[in-house]
Amino acid sequence: MKKSLAITLIGVVMGLALIVCGSASGADTLSGTYVEKKTGASLTFSSGNKLEMDLGGYKMQGSYEIKDGLLHVDLPEMGGKTANEYKLEGDKLTIDGDEYTKK
Repeated sequence: MKKSLAITLIGVVMGLALIVCGSASGADTLSGTYVEKKTGASLTFSSGNKLEMDLGGYKMQGSYEIKDGLLHVDLPEMGGKTANEYKLEGDKLTIDGDEYTKK
């Protein structure tokens, strides 16, 4: 009885650890397209940590990663890598003070 309970608890803990670690990257939570109201600029986050920035028809490709609580963006056409403070609340994404709404 104790052995089966221990095995069950280990399974539950391992499952929770996988769920927490899988969502810790934040990559899945950002998936989608966000538009900044003032300028109309859009950011599209997709699988494989790919990022596309659209500035009124001028599109740039890059990548992103969430690490140490920051959104790290690599857009070579914009000068390379940056580390940005970000906050995601529902459909509202704020990056260094700029607000984007999910499409």
